[in-house]
Amino acid sequence: MPALANEHYERVRAWIDRVEDLSGLLPDQDEWLDLAASDVELKPLLGEIGRFYAPFLLANAKAVMAGDDAFETEIDGRPWSQPTFHYQAKCLQWIREIFGTLPPDDKVRAHTLLEGTGCEPLLG
Repeated sequence: MPALANEHYERVRAWIDRVEDLSGLLPDQDEWLDLAASDVELKPLLGEIGRFYAPFLLANAKAVMAGDDAFETEIDGRPWSQPTFHYQAKCLQWIREIFGTLPPDDKVRAHTLLEGTGCEPLLG
């Protein structure tokens, strides 16, 4: 792909090279999230995902599988409707497929981390 981009889409390739990492940060190994403490850091974010995104993702996937053009669900206690989005249905499928490939200990850790967040149904 880079050769094709270089040959036919020079400006796109230049843009990709420029925006690939605009953070300017080069984190050291000790700056990554400590896996043992990750639940404290991640639970609030996962709770938001479970409250808002998970219901959408599940309802959308169900509608896509049924061949529906649109769906309705409840998100955070309020009605929500929109056209189906096939890419998001694939995302849910990928989450479940990747989870299925995890070693047993990692599956337990994932279930423990997601417990009480509302994200649990995303794993299947």
